[in-house]
Amino acid sequence: MRSLFSGLQQRASSHQPLRRYPGDLIAALVLAFLAGVASLSAHAQGSPTPTPLPVRQRPEPRVLLGGWYPWDPYQYRQNVHGVDVLTGFDVEIERAVARVMGVDLLLPETAWDIHLAGLANGTRDIAAGATYSREREQYAYFSKPYRRETDVLIVLKGTSSKYSFNTPEQMLDLFRAQRFRLGVVAGFAYADRQLNEYIEDPANAAIVIKENSDSANLENLLQDRIDGFLADQISAATIAWRQQKSSLIEEHPVRFQLIFTLC
Repeated sequence: MRSLFSGLQQRASSHQPLRRYPGDLIAALVLAFLAGVASLSAHAQGSPTPTPLPVRQRPEPRVLLGGWYPWDPYQYRQNVHGVDVLTGFDVEIERAVARVMGVDLLLPETAWDIHLAGLANGTRDIAAGATYSREREQYAYFSKPYRRETDVLIVLKGTSSKYSFNTPEQMLDLFRAQRFRLGVVAGFAYADRQLNEYIEDPANAAIVIKENSDSANLENLLQDRIDGFLADQISAATIAWRQQKSSLIEEHPVRFQLIFTLC
């Protein structure tokens, strides 16, 4: 037992003692650390507070407000896979203009005369299928013409020979003499100045029947509420074809030419 403990004591006594560092070295290291911390703090206090980046506001969407009324094939609804889609030559022209301008386009359904009133009072921005007139020039700008149309007098099948005229003046004389019940689209400006004056003359209010569309005029003709109506040749033919009523009507041979713009 003795020899065992003596051996342990000998091995323990052979270990090197812990190395001791001088006190002045430790103090120097502590001071250096504190000085570094103080320097960083002073630098942080002296630096300007970074300015936060401005929040980018999303620009307000720019919108053109127009409108449309049934005027097939220029403005109409087409059923596509069970969904009614607004389309037509005039509608697609407006959409192309809006894309070039980088704006949204709203086209709610509205009567043409109400649409024009909105342009005049500033509550609407654009209209397609517009004809130039001095009155409209007071409140609207006009684009260059983008299409032409031919207007005709639509009457019942087999009756055009009853109405013998070759000029707008002769046509108006016949209307007055026969008290011809004429269907028109409210607010529409036709090719002839005298014809437009005749339509707006209060003395003719009983025999000038104003509707919101050619389709309504066609129905009035077939129901004997009017004797004929003025319409775009293509539009009248398209509407009658869609309703399978082409065999019931005909065009008078006299033609009127119109040009159309955006306003």
